[in-house]
Amino acid sequence: MNDSNNDGDTEIALSAEAKSEIWKAMWSTFVVPAVALVIVVFFLGFFAKDIFGLDVGGDPIKQEVSHLSEKNQKVAEAVSVAENMIAEVSELKNEAQRISSDLKSSEVMDQVRQELAASLKHDQAFIEKVSGSLNSGLDDLKNTLTLQSAFHASAQGPYVENTRGVVDKRFMNFSKKQDGTVLRIAYEDVFRVTGMVKACRWEVLLDGKSCTSDAPLLDFYSGVSAIKTAQKRIIGYCENVPAGMHMVSVKGEPVPGKKIFERSVCSTGAEGYKWSIEVLEVNTAQ
Repeated sequence: MNDSNNDGDTEIALSAEAKSEIWKAMWSTFVVPAVALVIVVFFLGFFAKDIFGLDVGGDPIKQEVSHLSEKNQKVAEAVSVAENMIAEVSELKNEAQRISSDLKSSEVMDQVRQELAASLKHDQAFIEKVSGSLNSGLDDLKNTLTLQSAFHASAQGPYVENTRGVVDKRFMNFSKKQDGTVLRIAYEDVFRVTGMVKACRWEVLLDGKSCTSDAPLLDFYSGVSAIKTAQKRIIGYCENVPAGMHMVSVKGEPVPGKKIFERSVCSTGAEGYKWSIEVLEVNTAQ
């Protein structure tokens, strides 16, 4: 009886051992490989695109990023095309403005040419009119004035500083031929005025006196200059001069009549320059 029970217990114990071994065998044979397979499949699916270039579903975030990147690229391309079109439109606008400016310039030039042509035509008519008047005037002058005699004197210096009265060495004697003729007198020299806002007068005298009309004289002003110098020619006329010997001389002095000019320093001549006196005796037609 006892033997029979011991044998039963042994059978049950062996049966539990067997079951444990069976479970171990099943775990190692089926479960572990299955778990490993699942892990392998997961990693293959996650890295398939990177390793093999395959897309097995992938990460939705990566897909969305890729999609947005493609859209941004297309938008950038569209912006570039638009910018090129804007640049072309701007260039066309500039070209149109240049063409418009050229057209306006052409119109202005045509108008200027027309105005110049009209002005030239008017000027030509005016020149012809003036030329005719001048020719007529010259003919009248030739008929009016006839040279009878001429007298001339010239010398270098001297330089006369602070001239007041008759200028030294500036004189000439001559003989007038007729009573009814007119004397045309010209005097050329270097004149100087010293002092700011000053003025000097040089006058050609006939026989020590001023001519009665159109006397040959020069009023020379310094203005704001401390010293003002110039070479000038004085021309005038003396009428009602009888025939015979006469003398031309020159007088220099401050311009009379204004107190501000009284202290003007008047100088005549310059080193290296010549003075000259010329007298022409002409008769006038009645």
